[in-house]
Amino acid sequence: VKMSGYFFITSNLAGNLVLDVNQNVSAPNTKVITYGIKQSGTDNQLWKKESICGDSFYLIPKNAPSLKLAIVDNQVVINQCGTQLRIKPGSSLYRFVSIQSVETGYALEASGGNVAVAAKPQVDGSDNQLFVFYNE
Repeated sequence: VKMSGYFFITSNLAGNLVLDVNQNVSAPNTKVITYGIKQSGTDNQLWKKESICGDSFYLIPKNAPSLKLAIVDNQVVINQCGTQLRIKPGSSLYRFVSIQSVETGYALEASGGNVAVAAKPQVDGSDNQLFVFYNE
């Protein structure tokens, strides 16, 4: 996925749920949740991809540009260190991808609206583990 600028990351679990920095907080260890796309004040729902090397990258939230998406104890938060991520094509769905930790292989997993995003060791390509990136 080649993206420039900021974009939304939508869960395939429900088409209107995006990765969202909870309550628009810009402090380290704030949870990342899935939440309905807002009509305004979307900085906490917009992300930028920062390439590291090869196909690995960090996800940077627009509302906290000095922090990165991180997997800590199977929870998805934002912090200074971040987790190196990679994307894998989702089963038969062309544009949906699994977002996984380079180090552990754990995949981001959504479980519903206004609920924290988790990271699971089993990558099964189910709807709650598939996401699509799209420009704002």
